[in-house]
Amino acid sequence: MIDKIPRELRSEQKQALRILARHVVSQFELRRRSRELSDIRRESTRLKPELEKARADLASSRRQPAPRKANPADGLRSKAKKKHSEPQPLYSTAKWSFCLFP
Repeated sequence: MIDKIPRELRSEQKQALRILARHVVSQFELRRRSRELSDIRRESTRLKPELEKARADLASSRRQPAPRKANPADGLRSKAKKKHSEPQPLYSTAKWSFCLFP
C-alpha cells in the first residue's frame, strides 16, 4: 500500500521495524548457511569413496615390499655396455690410423 502523504513513525513503530529487519537478516543468513552445509555434505558424500580407495591403496602398499632403490652405478654400467656395444666408425678409424701412421 502506498501513501502519498508523508507521515512520521512513532518510536514504537520504528523499534518494531528494526526488530523486523534484524529478523529478516537472520533468516537470510540461516538460509545461506543451510545451503552451504548442504553443499558440504554433498561434497563429503561424493569424496568418501575416493578417500576409502586411497586408504586401501595406502594400506596395500604398506604390506608390499618396497621397490628396490636404483643404484647409480647400475646406470653407469648400462651406459658403458651400450657405449661399447654400439658401432663407432670414427673411433675405429682413428684407432687404426694411429697404427698405420705412427
